[in-house]
Amino acid sequence: MIVYLAFGYWLFLWLSAEPNSHSVIKQSYPDPPFMQHLRQRFLDALAGVSEDARGLVAGLTIGERDMVSPSLAEQMRDLSLTHLVAVSGANLAIVMGAVYFLAAGFSLARNLRFVLALAVMLLYVLLVGPESSVIRAATMALFVMLGLWLGRGSSSLYALSCAVLLLLVIDPGLATDVGFALSAFATAGLVLIAPLLYKRFSARLGMVLSAGLAASIAAQVYTLPIILYLQPSLPIYSVVANLLVEWVVAPVTILGLIAVLLSLIFPPAAQLSS
Repeated sequence: MIVYLAFGYWLFLWLSAEPNSHSVIKQSYPDPPFMQHLRQRFLDALAGVSEDARGLVAGLTIGERDMVSPSLAEQMRDLSLTHLVAVSGANLAIVMGAVYFLAAGFSLARNLRFVLALAVMLLYVLLVGPESSVIRAATMALFVMLGLWLGRGSSSLYALSCAVLLLLVIDPGLATDVGFALSAFATAGLVLIAPLLYKRFSARLGMVLSAGLAASIAAQVYTLPIILYLQPSLPIYSVVANLLVEWVVAPVTILGLIAVLLSLIFPPAAQLSS
């Protein structure tokens, strides 16, 4: 029921939206001076084999897009890889998961693990800034964590629907935000058809390749109408391109965040991490 309610309300807001409507959340997003300082310290400490390499690390870690050259940005658009420099739910899940399991490794109490994961999530959201995908992912994570904390389990589709509905009630301007739509529909694809594709592929392709291929295809299928709205065509090799780069997202994100922390303590070490 909640799925249809969220979709119906979104469709209503989209059809009735005023021209040039904007997200209130994104316009009034808090940007504490400390986070501004931390971002700048990290960007100053970035090192890499090229300027574009530095830009990709900055994009994957904190969603900084301005460091990517126009030529690379165009190539990424052609391959449907622009999501790499927009911090997504996958990045947030990597960060929260790493904190939660690290806390578990230190045998911390269950409630304390949840509190630490949520605190790190809040800090990461403030560090990244008003990215539509992060706003959606953080809200969805709250519903997932709430279900797990209450011991009732968590349905990913239910959590996604609740997050979308809550955000649209709070901020109707998100109904026409392309980034928000791409994030929500890609997640819906991962939840609804990625497991089915994985079962079909795993018998022949193995677990790792099947998981990556299923996720890439599912996200592409569900975001296809939006992608075609943004560009006139979709290259068939975009699935392969996304599959090839998926394996670097987690290590670059983790190393990038280590560099963010080290940039405050010892910038030369931050350069090694980045």
